[in-house]
This record gives sequence, structure tokens and C-alpha cells, in this order.
Amino acid sequence: MEKKIRQLIKEAMIEKNKNKQITYKSILENAQKIAKKTNRAVTDEDIITAIKNEIKQLNDLMGYVSPTDSGRISEITEKVNYCTEVLPKQATKEDIMDFLTGANLEKNIGVCMKVLKEKFGVNMDGKMANAVVRDYIAGK
Repeated sequence: MEKKIRQLIKEAMIEKNKNKQITYKSILENAQKIAKKTNRAVTDEDIITAIKNEIKQLNDLMGYVSPTDSGRISEITEKVNYCTEVLPKQATKEDIMDFLTGANLEKNIGVCMKVLKEKFGVNMDGKMANAVVRDYIAGK
């Protein structure tokens, strides 16, 4: 994935698309910071985590932008779209519930979350998975 991000940065430079270039550079820099903390090379998981962090920061920023500032809103929305374009498909609520019921796991949050993290890894939203596990335990 790191090569893909680097290629996207080059393409953005050729297109002279500053928003795209800034967004992808930010993702790569954040992934490098994540990898540096554990003293290893950048992994796909680092890139995915950096993309999710970038999306979260952009969505948080959106909350502080004036509703009348349509230019800034469209810029942030554009950057979020660039991030989601490179983010691998995330597990849906249905994917998680299907896995839980198919695996017939013990109805224990810790056990379920551990197995889900092993199965889906960074391709799963932890908060959403936790809610699905609670529904699974409740028998919904």
C-alpha cells in the first residue's frame, strides 16, 4: 500500500491537485510516524490506521467549519473522499454478525472482540464491532 500512496502523491503532483497531494502526503507521514514508534518499516496496517486517523481528523474539523463556508466544506469533503478511495473495504455490521453467528462463539465481549480482531484486523471499525457483539450477546 505504501507504493500505492507514493504513486498517488506523484499523480497528484502531475495533476497539480494540491488537496490530493496534501491528503496523501499526510497519510504517508502519519503511517511513517506510527511505524517509527515501533521501530519497523511501514506496513499496510500502518497505512490503513493513518487513513482512518486522517478521516477522523477531517470529520472533526468539519464540525468547526461555519456552515456558510461552502468552499472549506467542499475542500474537506474532497479530502475525505480521497481517503476513502484508498481505504480497503471495511467489514460491515452484517459481515461481523454473520461471522459471529457462523462461528457460534461464546457470548462474551472479550472473546468475541479478540476473534473479530484476528479475523478482520484493521478492516473493522472497533466501535461498530462492539455494538454488533453486544447485539449478538443479547440475541438480537
